[in-house]
Amino acid sequence: MQNVMIDAGHGGSDPGATYKGALEKDVTLDVATHLAHCLRGKMGFGFFLTRAFDFFLSLQKRCELANVAGADLFISIHCNADPDDDTDPSLVATGEEIWVHPKSADARRFAEILQRHASQYAGVSRGIKASDKLYVLKHTRMPAVIVEIGFIDDPDFSSAPPVEKAANAIADAIEEYFNA
Repeated sequence: MQNVMIDAGHGGSDPGATYKGALEKDVTLDVATHLAHCLRGKMGFGFFLTRAFDFFLSLQKRCELANVAGADLFISIHCNADPDDDTDPSLVATGEEIWVHPKSADARRFAEILQRHASQYAGVSRGIKASDKLYVLKHTRMPAVIVEIGFIDDPDFSSAPPVEKAANAIADAIEEYFNA
């Protein structure tokens, strides 16, 4: 059985990005719990959640949970935010992006699969990006990705985050990754 650690970014006292009442921590938790539900229906997959309700969990603890559980894949779910003041609608950033550690070929392979499936919920792909500075990518022992499912300050996204579509796309990518 392949085990996936599902990490709902932020939580508790750390709301993450915010926009007009929409909180990143809430969107990520919704996607994570829907993803867990999707994986329950797929044979041969187990999963762990770093958090199943709204509380703060350090980045170190998230990595420890994944490493101790012996997860085969770590997926951290986030929402992006555009640094401009959002007064000009023509400057609204949209789309998903995926982050990987530059030395993890397996994470890049999963990210490429996920990017194909992301078209189910994101009209724009901002690509796969690599960083050796992001804590959860650096301190997990399994392939790890951070998926920014959209921009919380995009009015279309924040008014109706694609929770179920994003969860289904991620679940489909997991299935393809482990069955390839």
